[in-house]
Amino acid sequence: MAAVDVPYHLVKACRGIIFAARGSDIHSFNSSFEHISTWKYPSAKGETQSEAQSSPAPEGPPAKRRKLEEGEEPASNGREASSANVNGQGKPKGWQDSNPALETPWIQGLYITSDGHHVVAITNSDKTIWVFEHDGAGNLKQLSQR
Repeated sequence: MAAVDVPYHLVKACRGIIFAARGSDIHSFNSSFEHISTWKYPSAKGETQSEAQSSPAPEGPPAKRRKLEEGEEPASNGREASSANVNGQGKPKGWQDSNPALETPWIQGLYITSDGHHVVAITNSDKTIWVFEHDGAGNLKQLSQR
């Protein structure tokens, strides 16, 4: 599957630095709109650019699971289907496509502290609050994840 190019959906400015959320990543730019850095949401391998330079953060909550009905078996290859129950759209009832791009949480909120030393991001589906230290030059260092 090809990567989806998403526009910036949240933008905040602080002391000549622009922070913009694009999907699950945070990009920083200077006042001339030249790219400075990017913080990427942790991949399945559990490492981000900032984690590669510092100690690893604790793991997030486990993935949500769908309750199985009596006699139903767990899915294989990320797809689930119950036997012969077809809805009006031609797919079996309970059919689910697993798409990693849709499973990655988006940044829903982006905030900068009044002194400009910290950036806080909130991701939607995993309900995580990320706190970053801002060095004043547009670089972010992840401090915590809750």
